[in-house]
Amino acid sequence: AGALSITSLLDLSGASAGQIKFPATQNASSNANTLDDYEEGTFTPGCSFGGGTTGITYGASTGGDYVKIGKSVTYAWGLVLTAKGSSTGDAKVTGFPFTNYNGTASRYAVGTATSYVGSMTLTGRLIVASFSTGSTTTLDVGYENNGSTGLLTDTAFANNTNIYGTTNIIATA
Repeated sequence: AGALSITSLLDLSGASAGQIKFPATQNASSNANTLDDYEEGTFTPGCSFGGGTTGITYGASTGGDYVKIGKSVTYAWGLVLTAKGSSTGDAKVTGFPFTNYNGTASRYAVGTATSYVGSMTLTGRLIVASFSTGSTTTLDVGYENNGSTGLLTDTAFANNTNIYGTTNIIATA
């Protein structure tokens, strides 16, 4: 069968189901003006300290949702720790289902009006996060304070830390 060619406005308002369905597996297009993917789903975020996860446990409210439109992905996620474990080092949020496009690491606010951070040692710092450099599925958890920035470590977290956020990325596919 040949491809459907539409040369004028496509009005879907009369479609009885009122929906556009994309295949479960993306049919990728090299055309920059072709919307070739839409997906909604859930994922299970986690955290690590210095790359380790020894003894970290989570509460029932830990979880995440995402919407992917083309390569643009919006995540809503939350971590509820019940034990921070014994690993040490820089804090990362892990488990995001799509790989961030290398070179698009941007800062995303965590602890803003749309997010919540509880039971952390912050001392006047604004918590921020950015996707780790390179093609990755992890989020660095850092801070900004009067122009100074850095990564938070395990010492900023407690056994009952809650951290929620929204994050946008450009995915590799």
